[in-house]
Amino acid sequence: MNNPIISIIIPVYNAESTIGKCLDSVLEQDIDRKEIICVDDGSTDSSVQIIKEYQRKNTEIVLFHQENMGAGIARNNGLAHATGKFVAFMDSDDSYLDSSGLRWMTERCIDCGYPICGGNVFNDINGSIVRWNDCFYSNDNLKYGESKTVKYIDYQYDYGYQGYIFERILLTEHNLKFPFYRRFQDPPFLVKALFYAQKYLVMNVDLYCYTSFSRYVKRTDVQVNDMILGLKDNLEFSLENNLSILWKRTIDRIDGEFYGIIKTSITEGNMEAISGIVEIQKLIDKVNIYGERILEIYKWIEGCLTNKQGITDVSEYQFPYDKIPYDSRIILYGAGHVGKGIKKLIDYTGYCKIVAWVDKRYEEDALLGYGVVAPESITGMDADYVLIAVDSDWLYNSIKLDLKSILNGRQLSIIGPVHRIHNRNKSSVYKS
Repeated sequence: MNNPIISIIIPVYNAESTIGKCLDSVLEQDIDRKEIICVDDGSTDSSVQIIKEYQRKNTEIVLFHQENMGAGIARNNGLAHATGKFVAFMDSDDSYLDSSGLRWMTERCIDCGYPICGGNVFNDINGSIVRWNDCFYSNDNLKYGESKTVKYIDYQYDYGYQGYIFERILLTEHNLKFPFYRRFQDPPFLVKALFYAQKYLVMNVDLYCYTSFSRYVKRTDVQVNDMILGLKDNLEFSLENNLSILWKRTIDRIDGEFYGIIKTSITEGNMEAISGIVEIQKLIDKVNIYGERILEIYKWIEGCLTNKQGITDVSEYQFPYDKIPYDSRIILYGAGHVGKGIKKLIDYTGYCKIVAWVDKRYEEDALLGYGVVAPESITGMDADYVLIAVDSDWLYNSIKLDLKSILNGRQLSIIGPVHRIHNRNKSSVYKS
């Protein structure tokens, strides 16, 4: 296509169940001149055939192929072929919402002379569309369709790159590309783009819908180690450019949302993750310009090594760190083989507090010494989550129904089932 206004770049890996919906939402965007660049990242399903079917009816779609190298490299590949004045990045299982979003944002950027514009990002959680709470700016004072100027120095945000459009010349002038990571490759890219723009627009328009999976997604060693490298990238960039908000935000992410993922990987034997965290802690200790800080995950590592305790083989079952935050108060349901394994893991790591341990068989002789109580006793207990420690879906669903009856309308998050730890999978899990 000659002189498109925007190029939408979509990495695709085994997305046969979602790519159609994704492409439909892009094609519905009412901007006249757009090119849709799909980069097949070595798919082994029918994704490519589906894209080719769309190509036959839509000349805006172009398709490139590469070996399976990850989403970041696929985006760079698409960027190298892009010809639009602006570029946007989309994941193959996500979708656009407002069909006028890209047109409004590109027109406003051109009118105001800004290289970047950001719109609202939402989550599709099991079919329920909700506003992303971790928002990068406040648009409460903007009417729908209105925009305002933002200085990056005031916000220093790192997430939500899918909700932005970027003037392509800004990216090429600063040689901005996604790092070759299998995980956390987009925050370092977004940070640099917004920093070099200095000022950009945000618009109150419902642009992007991100799909959140309810299923457990296993992170490979490679993904966890690359994630640690990406976090370190942001810390180093924040130091080089005096971005104190980004510095604190990144450290908080390590101690918060990524704590459990990193601990899980180390518990299963990923020693390289230990080295990565030690390097980040050394950076924090060396700089010390924003105050002393010892990472919680570093404290845990140090405790394991100081006490000469084994980090691996604590339990054959995986605690759901990605669903239950650090230091939460939980009710542990289940005192069978699975429940005992999870209890052992919690006692070992000190990751959360067990308010009560319950099981229907609490009166059996084998459980008398464990302090296990009846499920009915949880009524009124002060807890954040109930963790059902079973490893089968049907048993989990049965217990969950019983619990809802016991809770009698009380809103308490119920988590489960838990998963058995298998041999670590080194292959790519694509969702980034």
